[in-house]
Amino acid sequence: MEDKEKIYTDSKIGFPIGYGKRPAVIVVDLQKGFTSPDSFAGCDMTEAVEQTNRIVDAAHEKNVTVFFARIGYQSPKGVDLGAWGLKCHTERAFSNQSELYELDDRLHVGASDIIFEKHWASAFFGTHLLQMLINLQVDTTILTGCTTSGCLNASIIDAISHGFRTIVPREACWDRSVELHEMYLWNIGKKYADVVSTQDSVEYLNRIAPMHYANLW
Repeated sequence: MEDKEKIYTDSKIGFPIGYGKRPAVIVVDLQKGFTSPDSFAGCDMTEAVEQTNRIVDAAHEKNVTVFFARIGYQSPKGVDLGAWGLKCHTERAFSNQSELYELDDRLHVGASDIIFEKHWASAFFGTHLLQMLINLQVDTTILTGCTTSGCLNASIIDAISHGFRTIVPREACWDRSVELHEMYLWNIGKKYADVVSTQDSVEYLNRIAPMHYANLW
């Protein structure tokens, strides 16, 4: 069988996108229901939380907007969950009244950060994230969180589909399965985003000028 690296190289797939000039950070689903090994739906995501905090801290220093997306539902009958609840019963437990819904306490959430609820895999689908990014004139999205093979992957595909340079710091994301995590990161890096180190993203944020948003109050 031909090596997958050669297949993609010969197909001219996997070129770098690079960073733009106006970034935003999007943190996907780092909620207690996913980041705690005590949760039936989670695992130990300490490393992803800590590495995400490095990026968030650097973003705060440069007035870069940070978005925290989280899964949550209101209807006890699953009206706002839909068919996904038939496939993934896990999601049924993420009532917005549940502790599973809450963001991980270790996250460095700032007073000006945006926390919003999503009902499906992508942080873009059915939310107002795209409109907020357009309003801020963002050209680059740095995505962290979980799970690499699920909601993070869906959010990454939507980010580049909407025209954003898409960056994924590898240490700042995680999955319940190491095998899936590595497989999806490889695929993401070939098709949809630049998979870089956390340090690379921190250094990028450190060297840009502080963000100014002319159309905000």
